[in-house]
Amino acid sequence: MDVFLDSAKRYGLSGLLGRGGLGEVLLATDTQLDRKVAIKRLYRNPDANEDTAAAAIREARVLASLLHPNVVTVFDVFEFLGDVLVVMEYVPGRTLQEIGDHAPISLEDFLTVARQSLLGISAAHEISLLHLDIKPANIMVSPSQSGGWKVKVLDFGLAKLIQATQAQTPDDQQRELVGSIYTMAPEQFNEEPLGPSTDLYSLGCVLYFVLTGSYPFVGSTVEEVLAAHLSHTFLPLHEFRPDVPLSLSLWVTRLMEKSCEDRPVSADQALDQLNELDIELG
Repeated sequence: MDVFLDSAKRYGLSGLLGRGGLGEVLLATDTQLDRKVAIKRLYRNPDANEDTAAAAIREARVLASLLHPNVVTVFDVFEFLGDVLVVMEYVPGRTLQEIGDHAPISLEDFLTVARQSLLGISAAHEISLLHLDIKPANIMVSPSQSGGWKVKVLDFGLAKLIQATQAQTPDDQQRELVGSIYTMAPEQFNEEPLGPSTDLYSLGCVLYFVLTGSYPFVGSTVEEVLAAHLSHTFLPLHEFRPDVPLSLSLWVTRLMEKSCEDRPVSADQALDQLNELDIELG
């Protein structure tokens, strides 16, 4: 029997791509356009009111306005059976989590990931949209027609959308924290103002990970990882990977500076600084 994810029977369920404490990602077929899509189903708080639902739809419309080749496109948003469903472009490939587990990657591939990720982040920041959950699992890489890599940043703005749809329990918060703590900026832990440099800090942690296979800020417990972030304690990248040009190692480190003022002021500035480096590919 066919299973549809909407009352209009446009989106037919094909399978499950992943599941977390706050929702699941489903593979579906858009029967009108005959294409695969990924649908993120956000579990609704049963006590949510109409104002909460309206706020979620408003946030989703902002997501749908972001059109960039390095950001996964949002096609549709709707409510069905009490949950909010976000219909997105389906991107086959591997996440940087999967790739980083087999690090190190080549310098050429690293530069592709860094540049294209920054281009996508810059486009979002131009419309005042922060990600706030950049981590290896949220950056997808797939082969391009030219033979290189095509990078797509996933789930832009969904952190805010989740806040608009759900009242998290302490258990939910703990699960989400464990998944993101390795790349969260100090100002997120300290509940300080967030801005574009918050996403740059997280991206720096991701780039360190794909070069080394390890996160910069580590510990055996959540509390120890948090302390490493706040004390800015990590093994310098050029010591971990002496084969990486020192100028590139220092560039990654600048993204991860503890103080927002010491990081690049924007993704565009970070990209300009990267492009100015004299890096020879082996």
